[in-house]
Amino acid sequence: MQPLLLKIFTEEYEKNTAGSKIKDPLTYILQVKKELSITEVDNTIVAFFLMQQGMDLYNQLNVKGWEGGRSWLTSQLFLQRNNVADLFCNGKNISQKSFKNAEDKPNIELENIQIHLDWNKNGNNTKIIQELSDRLLFKVDENLQKDFENVLKYDFDSKSEGAENAVLRLFNFMIKTPEFQLI
Repeated sequence: MQPLLLKIFTEEYEKNTAGSKIKDPLTYILQVKKELSITEVDNTIVAFFLMQQGMDLYNQLNVKGWEGGRSWLTSQLFLQRNNVADLFCNGKNISQKSFKNAEDKPNIELENIQIHLDWNKNGNNTKIIQELSDRLLFKVDENLQKDFENVLKYDFDSKSEGAENAVLRLFNFMIKTPEFQLI
């Protein structure tokens, strides 16, 4: 029995499924919140986003849960994810006041939130791109790398006044890519 258990727990197996699973909305929103160090988001807003994405936490379709897979990423859901990414990267959040009660039409109000993206403030553009893509993306090809370099130019100075905003724009671009949607 011992050799079997040793083999099961210590041997590395091929991971052919890596990068082929689409993130569910909860994983997506929690990862974005964690990366931006957002702590102030109201959980009812997160639950509303999940419901809009087809993942009503308190109303599963059956005991199996949600269908998942490709159903997590239709064009409409992808657009909603991008809109949430824009809001968070701009330091905005939908206010709780927007959802007064079921009878009123929602009046969307935005409130400011504190965000902080952790990045190497001593690096040049290629180091920063590499650091963020290693942390966020499953795979980066040549074309995507060039797109990142167009966002964060070769003459990027990490000590300049607008450096934080430039890296935040890069982060926003990265989390809108299809590669970020994969696990």
